[in-house]
Amino acid sequence: MRKTIRFLFVLLLAFFAAVGCSSSRHNPITPEKPLANPDLPVVVSDGNTENHSLLGLWSIDFDIENHIATLTPDRSPETHYNATSLIPPPEIIVNSYDPASHVIDVDVTLTNPFNVDVYDVRGIVFVDAVFHYLLNPDNWTPLYDIPSGYPVNPFRAFAKSIPNRKFAAHSQQTENFQIYLPQGNTNVQFAIDASYPGNCEEPYLIENFSQDNLFEYAGSSTTATVYAYDWQDNVNHVSLYCPEITNQDLVPFQDAGSNKWELELVNNRGAGVGDYTGWIIAKSSDSANLALYDMVTIKVISPLPNDPQLVGALYGCNLVKIAAVMDNIVYFRGNPDSDNDWGIPRINITDLQSPEMLDEIPLGSCDILWRCGTPSIEIRGSYAYYIWGVAYNPWNMWIWSYNISIMDISNPSAPEEVFHYPLYNETDETGGTVYLYNNYMYIIKNLYTDYTLMIFDVADPTNAQLLNEIPIAGGQLTRLKNGFLFTYGDVSLEESRIYIYDINDPVHPDLISSFVSDSGSIKDFILYNNLAILSDSGSIKVYDISDPTAVELIGSIYTGSAIYGIAASDGFVYTTGKNAGLRVIDIRVPHNPTLYCTLNDSRIYGDVAVQDNYAYVGAGPNGFFVIKLY
Repeated sequence: MRKTIRFLFVLLLAFFAAVGCSSSRHNPITPEKPLANPDLPVVVSDGNTENHSLLGLWSIDFDIENHIATLTPDRSPETHYNATSLIPPPEIIVNSYDPASHVIDVDVTLTNPFNVDVYDVRGIVFVDAVFHYLLNPDNWTPLYDIPSGYPVNPFRAFAKSIPNRKFAAHSQQTENFQIYLPQGNTNVQFAIDASYPGNCEEPYLIENFSQDNLFEYAGSSTTATVYAYDWQDNVNHVSLYCPEITNQDLVPFQDAGSNKWELELVNNRGAGVGDYTGWIIAKSSDSANLALYDMVTIKVISPLPNDPQLVGALYGCNLVKIAAVMDNIVYFRGNPDSDNDWGIPRINITDLQSPEMLDEIPLGSCDILWRCGTPSIEIRGSYAYYIWGVAYNPWNMWIWSYNISIMDISNPSAPEEVFHYPLYNETDETGGTVYLYNNYMYIIKNLYTDYTLMIFDVADPTNAQLLNEIPIAGGQLTRLKNGFLFTYGDVSLEESRIYIYDINDPVHPDLISSFVSDSGSIKDFILYNNLAILSDSGSIKVYDISDPTAVELIGSIYTGSAIYGIAASDGFVYTTGKNAGLRVIDIRVPHNPTLYCTLNDSRIYGDVAVQDNYAYVGAGPNGFFVIKLY
């Protein structure tokens, strides 16, 4: 009874009348029919959900010759959804119709003439048995679904430019709809949904899905990201549905913070070259079974790095360690300059052929008694997480002070420290390193030969919380993946050991196993898919880590010279070495890694990062290089 009374209250006060129109024009786009997959998991199709109200359901008949739209109320859902006949049809202005693509372009205007605000007003176009559908949706919803149609339906949201998408009393809003009319079938089912007395409880927006290169062979993997937003800021589950590629029903994303969700997308089925339809499904902790959906395109490609080409360079920058590549900017772990100021060096790669040095992001400075140590930096989104050391010598004895800081770098010219944590003071230059994984920051603090793991919750970077601090083995170099922390230490001149900790419970890391690399000191190692790839003074070794308690050496390749940088992407390992340039090693068959191709340029050695089809190399005094891989 409470819901019915509230609905009638909303219905009477939020009475929508049709006025006005938009004169905007939009070029029709060529429609691509959505993948008709009846197995798409839908968790709710009932419109009687908390604070949602169906304000009207109509059948629209388009006169495509005279550019007229006629709306007829559909009374069938009245009993089921508590709808009434008090809602008049909105006004629809037909801008254009393209008979070649069967796309009609219309503006839909709604007006609220009463003294009540409603929220998250949506115009839903139902995908029916003949496949009418909206070509420019904001997202998709399962609410009010019709028989014989698609399990979810696309909608356009009104008042998107207004805070909280509030459709205020005595205001009007217009949205453009581009609708596919299959074979000129001009009858479309249309509904208006709104939330009252506040915003909807499920996520209100899914956007900005992106993926790096995914190749056509089975096992190819890449990173996919998407952003999901909820007015209550409590999105708790985002997943991908694309079994044609993943060979699974739902693959969960991981919360990367700041509304960003990340997924390791794996081509488990060996899907061939082409575009595949995938669905993003987002839920919130208080939205019961109601989810928001978005249809995305996942691309599978075939190019391979057959002939790497040097396409850009910047000389005189003397930078080596790459911290991140984001939004056409390469960030480095910087060294103090001659004035003892230090920060994050940046190179703009918008023009790949002419990289440009940008101003450093300033992180700190030292007075005449101090000298600065090179910081360990990780960058995620608009925050830099770093450990830094400064030393002073007031009594002819150097004292080192180490600190953890988190800096908001959204304004690069005026960064703001939002978190500070002192580590220790020592009479010897020791230090520490910082690593990020999900919503946690892992600090490896080293004092001489003793290593300590500190774990911080950084879900809110401005209020990081120390969860635990434990002594660990290894500590010289650390990598994190799939809920496990891998860290190595030298046992002897001939032997290095990698220790594996289970960090699925981040408060209580558990040492579960270790394995020995018998090729001497490890120069670097990376984790890729279910592999650990180690580099030493003259070779690459490949370990199977699919079972972290039973790691197995499965392949190796002799490189002949020391390796300065290593990265992996799409079945290939990229290394740099002095007088060796860039080497590309094929590990698509990890038991038999082979040299695939090279770029012979003795200047190219140093840290390497791979993104999309480019490799970026920080080669110290030799400069910074951009290499096109394919």
